[in-house]
Amino acid sequence: MKHFCSDTVNIMRAVLDDVCSHLPRNSTSARTFIASRILECASKGERTYDGLLRAARLAVIEQFGTVEAIRKRLEVMGANEQERFDVRALGNTEIA
Repeated sequence: MKHFCSDTVNIMRAVLDDVCSHLPRNSTSARTFIASRILECASKGERTYDGLLRAARLAVIEQFGTVEAIRKRLEVMGANEQERFDVRALGNTEIA
């Protein structure tokens, strides 16, 4: 397991919070996927906020289409469906 200094951990946490601030709070699968991409990028040596932010934004775009697509999909779902919803199912499709 890779260990990161506290400064890097704080930057990674800030990036995750910033990118996920646009997602519904119950989007744990989205947060987990984005966090894994941030960790992957940091493991390859990226330590700057901007570099990690770029990786997190790419994760959203590559995996989910757009943040707006996730938000729209969750808005039309009931509470029980939202709990079971895996945003990775959106793929790269837009929801009109």
